[in-house]
Amino acid sequence: MYKAFPLYEGDEPYLYISYDPKDQETVSVLIDDLDMRGYRIWYDDGRHDGPEYISVLTEKISNCSFFICFLSANYDHSEFCMRELHYAFNHRKPIIPICPKGTVLEPETAFRLSAAPRFRLTESGMDEDFLQRFSSHTEEFFAPCLHTRGFPDTEPEKKKSFLDLFRRKR
Repeated sequence: MYKAFPLYEGDEPYLYISYDPKDQETVSVLIDDLDMRGYRIWYDDGRHDGPEYISVLTEKISNCSFFICFLSANYDHSEFCMRELHYAFNHRKPIIPICPKGTVLEPETAFRLSAAPRFRLTESGMDEDFLQRFSSHTEEFFAPCLHTRGFPDTEPEKKKSFLDLFRRKR
């Protein structure tokens, strides 16, 4: 599983990111970008296993402010991912689906998400254009999930995105 920074473990609003492990490479770009923008984030990083695994996931979904799901064909065919999505839906969590272009969802999944705003990826996947569009549409919406940890020479609301920092290192 992807693991780049400590998962959020506090009581303040946070984003829960749900994805199938087969999509880890693509989703890690989004996770890094949201972290660099200053959001509190929780996702399954593979640390939890055994009997406490389900209770950790249900607690994290129950307490999240927003449930972001990466709706690939892998996700839609994963019984475990569908359980996470249904749990979030049943607990009336705001669900933000991200869907690769051309992905055909199972009818039940499509029906449950028919009213949710859906962010479609282009053929190039989680590229700079998508991250900018996603950020501009969700910045105010996700504001309660911003943390206040300090970054050198920047205020939290003025931090650079993951892509900006990556470009500077080149």
